[in-house]
Amino acid sequence: MEQTFLAGLVIGLFVGWLIELLIDVFFWRRGNSAAGMTSKQLADANLSLATARQHINLLDVELSELTTQNRALNATLYDSRREIENLRAQLAMIAASRGENMREISSIYSRDSEKPSDTKLNDFIAAAAQTVDERDAFKRSADEAA
Repeated sequence: MEQTFLAGLVIGLFVGWLIELLIDVFFWRRGNSAAGMTSKQLADANLSLATARQHINLLDVELSELTTQNRALNATLYDSRREIENLRAQLAMIAASRGENMREISSIYSRDSEKPSDTKLNDFIAAAAQTVDERDAFKRSADEAA
């Protein structure tokens, strides 16, 4: 009986060891080899990483160039807006002086009974000449700005 028991024990140990070996081969080693990267896969991943870093560096350079251009364009826009405001102010002054001249003309010629005096006409002509000079100065400044 002792031999049967010893034979059963040896057979049980052998079968247990065989099952453990099958589990080790089919589960653990296959899983580890699938999870592990080969040297070619690792080299490909490193190459992709290097390419991505180069692309990032190029994009950083492009971003800095575009930022510089944006700052320059904003400065030009600011200067242009300031120039437009100056020109509008000049135009308003010219329009105001022209309106005054028109009021003078209407006041001079509105009186049917009175003939306009030479002094008033001379003052009016001088004001009109001044308005023309201001208009010409405005045109010159607009041409220089363009």
